[in-house]
Amino acid sequence: MQQSSKLFQPIKYGAFALASLILAACSSSESAKDQVKNQYTYLAEDAVIIGLSVVDGIGNTATEISPGEYQFAEGVTPVAPVEFTSRNTDTDAFLTFQDIDESGDLSEADISYNAGFELQFVPEADPATGQVSLFANPIVALIPATGIPADGIGGLPQAVVQEALTRGVKAASTTSIELNGETTTIKDVIAKTSAKLTAVQEVIVAKEGLKVSAGNKNSLNLLKQAIGSNTGSLVTDTGLSDFLAAAVDSLTLDNDSKDLVKEAAKQIAATIAASKLGSSTQKVVYESVIKVVQSSVRTTTTTQQVTTLITATTVKSSAEGINTSIKLAEQVQQSGGKTAFINSLLLVPVPGNEGELITNSVAGFEMTFNATTNQITLAATGASFDGLVLAYNADSAVYAGVSGNQAVFVSLSANAEFLSGFDLGNVRLLASCTFDFDLGLCGTDNQDMGIYPLATKAEFCAAMDSASPSESFLQNLNANYGENCPAP
Repeated sequence: MQQSSKLFQPIKYGAFALASLILAACSSSESAKDQVKNQYTYLAEDAVIIGLSVVDGIGNTATEISPGEYQFAEGVTPVAPVEFTSRNTDTDAFLTFQDIDESGDLSEADISYNAGFELQFVPEADPATGQVSLFANPIVALIPATGIPADGIGGLPQAVVQEALTRGVKAASTTSIELNGETTTIKDVIAKTSAKLTAVQEVIVAKEGLKVSAGNKNSLNLLKQAIGSNTGSLVTDTGLSDFLAAAVDSLTLDNDSKDLVKEAAKQIAATIAASKLGSSTQKVVYESVIKVVQSSVRTTTTTQQVTTLITATTVKSSAEGINTSIKLAEQVQQSGGKTAFINSLLLVPVPGNEGELITNSVAGFEMTFNATTNQITLAATGASFDGLVLAYNADSAVYAGVSGNQAVFVSLSANAEFLSGFDLGNVRLLASCTFDFDLGLCGTDNQDMGIYPLATKAEFCAAMDSASPSESFLQNLNANYGENCPAP
């Protein structure tokens, strides 16, 4: 974001002696120079990255002045390296996250950001305004301290790297460009390359099992050591692993982990190339690769397993889930906010469902959302969960609580990651199962699982217009939720 310029207005002098005029002019010039103060602002992205720690080489700290926008104090010229690091830990896994749905806060569509990067290149401030507005992303982290090389970086032309620095991922131009025999756009090249590099960094964090703030510096050092790489390519489907190979070898990882990271880089590039998912999912396909890495790579993962974990199929599933969550964010906004949206949701009765929660004696279902605590309170006379408070779990994007030996979940985006083996589709839902306290999850084969869609009364009525519900369904619906649907 460009800050308003501080323009120095020179003093108008009357008829002075020539010597005095010269002295005054010198004084005025020096005064102008003193009043123009440097101010550096960085927007961190692949998608906007919220909650980073941003510190320069001598300890100056930037302030997050708006979501994902970090600004150093007026008059401070950052000293390289400027380090952008995740604040996530194992206990607080979403202090730093990528704002996929652009809501400005953590929501079901967003993904954790566990990596980081250092910027070695700090350009001079505009001499007229003192302002510097830059973008911080993995491509910019590959620029050496001397500036962007004339021949570009890793096959990315100088002009593309320049746009990564000055326009970023989202605002990059859609100008056509031919790279590696393929016609694409500058914007897509920047988005794809940033995601590739971030995904490899996330492999390192996941394999080590250490979030950055808990001591993991290897994800930062990967890009730092890759500066000046003259092998491989950032723009071909097979060249990413070779481009990063020497950097990976320099990290403090055991040899098996190094081999895994190199193989993962190959698979990430190949998967992105193969993920031609169409316009409905293309918006988030690159971020989906990152999410797949986060959810599938573990400290116990082997090099051989990587090719089966990071695939076009798993990326497609992840992309569908993220897109469902983006639609949810749009619904929330249209309804007047999360509190209004959640409070309006009702439970669709499903008589005969295994592990049934709603019986003929249950009535008055309500969900009440507390925006301050990010918790949902359930109410339903006669139900086991009456009065139960559900806390949000960002890892699985569900609200969850335990009543007796029953675990109760509410998913607003139904990504299904917390219900292995169930194809839930793109619906909101409430679910319950017998809880295994030793395992910390639903019992064997999701014992006594009950699943109930959540919808607004208007959605109920719209569904009834296109289907003929049973009489028991109508009776249950009207007993719980009052007036009949209006006549079509």
